[in-house]
Amino acid sequence: MEKPESPFYALQQSVDPSVQADSTAKIQRCSYSNPVHNIDRLFTLAYELHEQNALPALVFNYDRSQCETAARSIVSELIDTEAAFKESDRIWKKKLREF
Repeated sequence: MEKPESPFYALQQSVDPSVQADSTAKIQRCSYSNPVHNIDRLFTLAYELHEQNALPALVFNYDRSQCETAARSIVSELIDTEAAFKESDRIWKKKLREF
């Protein structure tokens, strides 16, 4: 997939800011995709789709173990994010005390 005009890289950058523009050339030459790395980006993708009111969405993966890993990764990210929110949000803490 060596098409510099392809919108794929702009989309990837908008979905996952950790993708650096200078790594685009490396991505274009890459013949192997690390499925674990892609699984880690699913939460970011889901978040971006939610922000754009573009959910629900389907993600296909034909490897059952990778599907399970993806689900665990997303659940773990949600749990960690919720815990961080509860630790830092004053309004949440106030509601909890009042309860």
